Amino acid sequence: MSTIQILRPGDEGSLEDFLRPRLDSSLFLLSNLSQAGIVDRGERFCGTYWASLDGGRIEGVIGHYWQGNLVLQAPAGLRRLLAAIEEAGKRPIRGLLGLADQVGRARELLGWGDDEVQFDDQEGLYALQLDDLVVPEDLLSGRVSGRRIERRDVELAVRWRAAYCLEALEAEDSPILREQCRGDVESSFGRGETWVLERDGEAVASTSFNARTDEMVQVGGVWTPPDLRGHGYGRSAVAVSLLDVREESVERAILFTGDDNVSAVRAYAALGFRRIDDFRIVLRRGSED
Repeated sequence: MSTIQILRPGDEGSLEDFLRPRLDSSLFLLSNLSQAGIVDRGERFCGTYWASLDGGRIEGVIGHYWQGNLVLQAPAGLRRLLAAIEEAGKRPIRGLLGLADQVGRARELLGWGDDEVQFDDQEGLYALQLDDLVVPEDLLSGRVSGRRIERRDVELAVRWRAAYCLEALEAEDSPILREQCRGDVESSFGRGETWVLERDGEAVASTSFNARTDEMVQVGGVWTPPDLRGHGYGRSAVAVSLLDVREESVERAILFTGDDNVSAVRAYAALGFRRIDDFRIVLRRGSED
């Protein structure tokens, strides 16, 4: 019978061995592990790594992270992992992220009804080998250009991050949300993982990476203000970021977006992204508190 345990220092190799064959759907887990290590100190990117083991080998993992989200890579052991996390009660469970089938089952097991859920979206998981990136004509011609954000861009990036959360994640506007967005932007700025696209010296779009390893990045938080949409700016912003990290030996990119976001699906397809799976995000009501 499988056993459930919290992974400790010394278990990093076993965890990576389990996750790397599933890299496209494990990037949050691997990125956070790389950023903060396996010990849960309650800080940004930290989490408790719960594992289901069969004969000493990992068969499923859930990371319970600093902000309360569960990130799932549990093809086996999901029920018992969730039961152990609930029983431990280390921090509230505020959200579920992972492959759609696992997240759907986890929501059922946790008994989250519609009245408890703020946001539930199944999205396509897309991937691109960066050697196959199709660079938009506006970038090639120089009509637009992009760069990593600088300190002078942080306030704009915070406003755009909040606007993204309100629109894309159906968050409620509050001082807490604004504070979280500032923390996200400051952290991303420090790591050099947010870009701004400009036309005639005006910022027209931005994009970030929300997870990465040495060989792969995960695109997230792509934002174009509503009055500037329809010009391909978001697509060009993503392309700039991928061109930059391709020069740093990153080989592959992934992202997820909803089927109802037709313009984004078309934009990513034009860059060369192809759908490989289904991802799902469920956020519990009040998850920004």
